[in-house]
Order: sequence, then structure tokens, then C-alpha cells
Amino acid sequence: MQVKKIPKNNFLILLDYIFKKCNYVSLSKHYYNNICGEDICNIILEEEKISRKDFCQKYTFEDISTLCKLYEKNDRILLLIQPFYKNRKIITMVEIDIIHGYISLALEQFFYKYNIQIFLDKYLSEVKYVKNLYLGLEKEITPHGVEYYLEITDEIEKYIINKGYIWNFVYPYGIEDICFLKNNQYWLKSIAHEKLCFIYCESEEEYNYLKSIGIEFCEEEYKPITEEKRKEIIVDGLKI
Repeated sequence: MQVKKIPKNNFLILLDYIFKKCNYVSLSKHYYNNICGEDICNIILEEEKISRKDFCQKYTFEDISTLCKLYEKNDRILLLIQPFYKNRKIITMVEIDIIHGYISLALEQFFYKYNIQIFLDKYLSEVKYVKNLYLGLEKEITPHGVEYYLEITDEIEKYIINKGYIWNFVYPYGIEDICFLKNNQYWLKSIAHEKLCFIYCESEEEYNYLKSIGIEFCEEEYKPITEEKRKEIIVDGLKI
């Protein structure tokens, strides 16, 4: 059932219920293509004379606009990106905004990858199953990302609680699209950047309880999971 609203001030109440009900969580990383993003970041690291780790400890997302201004006239970066935007013949933006766009996107993805690696370095031992994600009408058309399935431990609970809200699991701030499973069946699925969430209530009693803590559903009445839908929300590769 599609969720219309999860009140932010009741999110911890929902999590308390989830942690009692579900034993697995899935989180995703996606591949974001930026033609020269890695090269731009390498140039900035060389100019700063700093490692990737130290750079991410020195700067945050809030510093991106400052870094764009600092490197907007860097000869090496300009030489790198000019062929791309010159060939595209962008006429609706001034040149400096285009340059800032390339640098900003490169740094966004740099921080994104770093934050995901920090997460994986800390919680990789909790990963029980990894599933590749693809774009296309058929499987294995275009690799789009990876979905990690982790057992919910006390440490994982603390991590989720500290994130604060369901839509905080979103690009470019780190691991994305939190979902919860009871054994190998999804109970809650989310797509954070689209603000989409689905909860597969197991009973009318559960549906009414969730409504009582402020969760609003698009459906005004409880609808049981159909057998066809149940097949869709089972993760075959997750062995219990």
C-alpha cells in the first residue's frame, strides 16, 4: 500500500515498530555517470595536496559552491571540461555557470562515493546478500547500482535512528533508499529521491495501528497483499 505521509516527529515510533517486526534492511548505491568528474576531483586533490580522506574531513557539501569559485579559473580543469560543453553548444547558460556545474557535480559524486565507502567499511560484516540493479525492460541491460541486504543489529539500528528520517537516505548524502524486510519479504520499500514509500501491511489491525501513529496511506481502506504482489516483494537470493 502506498504511503502518502510519514510524520517526521513520529518516525522514531515507526522505527521502534519496525525493529520489533523486521530483521533485515536493504540500502542501495547507484552509479552516477559524470564524464570527467573523477579527473576534476583528482586535479583538485593535487592542487590541495591532500588525500581523499583528508579532503572529505576538511570539506563538506556546504563547501562546494566555495570550491567552485576557487577552481573556476584553473587551467587544467578548464582544459578538461571545455571540449564537452563547447561541443554541446549550450546557449541558455553563461560559461561560468556551466563550469560551476561540472565542478559541483564532480564534487557531489566524490562525497557520495566517499560516504558510501565509509558506510560499507563499517557495516560490511552485516551484509548478507548483494543484488545488482539494472536499467532497462529486461534484466542485465545497463548496470545501475547495487543493493545491500543487512541483518538489523543494534549498531544498524543506531545508524538508522541517527539518520533521522526516511528521506535522508538519498543522493548525494550517502547510501540510499532504505527498505525493511521480514525475513526475505519486503515490509517497507522506499525510493527517497521520488519521495515514494510502500508498506505491505500484513493485517487490517496493523494497517489501523500505523494510521494511529500518523501514517497516511493513499488507500483509505486496508487491502491485503495479493499473491501476485507477494511474489514481487520476495527477495529470492536472500537466504534466511
